[in-house]
Amino acid sequence: MKAALVANGKVLDKQKTKAIQPVEQNVTFDETFCFTVPGSSIDAACVMVSVCGKTSFSKGRLIGYISLGPPFFANGSGLEQWTKMVSMPFTSVGKWHSLSSWNEKDNLSHHLDNDCRMF
Repeated sequence: MKAALVANGKVLDKQKTKAIQPVEQNVTFDETFCFTVPGSSIDAACVMVSVCGKTSFSKGRLIGYISLGPPFFANGSGLEQWTKMVSMPFTSVGKWHSLSSWNEKDNLSHHLDNDCRMF
């Protein structure tokens, strides 16, 4: 799993977890990431979290992702958590998220490849 703080189109910070070998198809991750967002960038920032997997014919294919940020970057649970985090600075705000699947439409709109080298 990888997480990146992105502001004004640039990756400001990134973190990742150790690789795991899931033994089941529906894996649950319980991870915490901590980023400091400059106040001047709060409206132009988001946190992208991605989960990657390997297959016998590919390395690091993107399985799913969630974006946390203001309305331009996120919706649903990602927007909900971002709103709580912004309203309570210096407080840990946890939330479970379901991942969105990656598809060609996302590829075109974000100009990113379906791999885990996006950040």
